[in-house]
Parts: sequence; C-alpha cells; structure tokens
Amino acid sequence: VCPESPGMGVRNARNFPLNREPVFLNNPNDQQFQFLAEKDDLLTTMTGTIGKRDFGWVVKIQNEDNFLVNQRVCRISPFKNIINPEFLYHVCFSKSYLDQFFMGGRGGTGNQTNVGVTDIANILVPKPPTDEQIKISDILSSADLKIKNEELNREYLVKLKKALMQVLLTGKVRVKI
Repeated sequence: VCPESPGMGVRNARNFPLNREPVFLNNPNDQQFQFLAEKDDLLTTMTGTIGKRDFGWVVKIQNEDNFLVNQRVCRISPFKNIINPEFLYHVCFSKSYLDQFFMGGRGGTGNQTNVGVTDIANILVPKPPTDEQIKISDILSSADLKIKNEELNREYLVKLKKALMQVLLTGKVRVKI
C-alpha cells in the first residue's frame, strides 16, 4: 500500500500485491512453519526511505495457503477474541496508527530506515467492544468496495474516452452536423 496523500495516512491496499513473485511451499519443514502466514494475518513492510512514508504497507491474508513471510515484513496475528482482524486492518490505515508507526523508524544503511517488530507491537490502537468493531469494519469495508467500484468505472470511462478520441480525432468516424 502506498500513501495517496503524503502525511495524511491514506493508504490503498491494491498497491501491495501478493502475487508479484509468489513463492508457496508445498511441505514446509518445522523451521519454515513458524513463518507461514495464516488467514486474517496482517503483513506490513518494515523498511523504507528516511523521511518518507513509502513503507508500512499493509495487506490482510485472505485465503492464501502456504504463504511464507519474508524478511523485513512483519506478520501481525490478531487475537480474534480480543480484536477483530478486519477492524485491526482498517486501524492500520488510520493517521494515528501510521504516525506511531513512522515514529518508530530508525536510520539503517544510507538513506534507509527501519521499523522493528517491537515498535509495531507497542503501537496503541483503539479497542471498542467487539460488536462495535464489527460494525465499524463493515462500514469501512463497504466504503472500500464503493471506492473500488468507482475506480473501475473511472478506468472504463478513461479507456472509452481514449477509444473515442482515436476514432473521432483521426477522422475514422465522422460526426454528423
């Protein structure tokens, strides 16, 4: 996920694709088993550029099987009896969460900064009653779906305009007056 508006904490999960170069394990050994992501786990990137908010991307594991978590990616496994995973996913996009996340950044090599697992574990998040968490996440998920549909509609309209420009401005189709 990358910031759409610098400093505002607005993030968009579609920019953190899990299918870019996937590696799945058919038979993980005992050592690898501890690094397998499970349904409802959140993955967040922990390394970026000093002074920028180009990391801290978050994605929620849906139905991926045998997905091995790599270095500089933190797996957050919500305690489902304490916090709703979908609610926590939405919290990770809030300004409060992101401000705390980026405060944990420390210089690495050159222009690189890193946030540690302990920094992420110490981020304070709201914890309303479970039924309220579910209602909040339902509302925010509905808004996300509406945004996604509007983005798809916009993409279609942009392609339609380009096609119309191609035929109208080249004279392939004439407009009757």
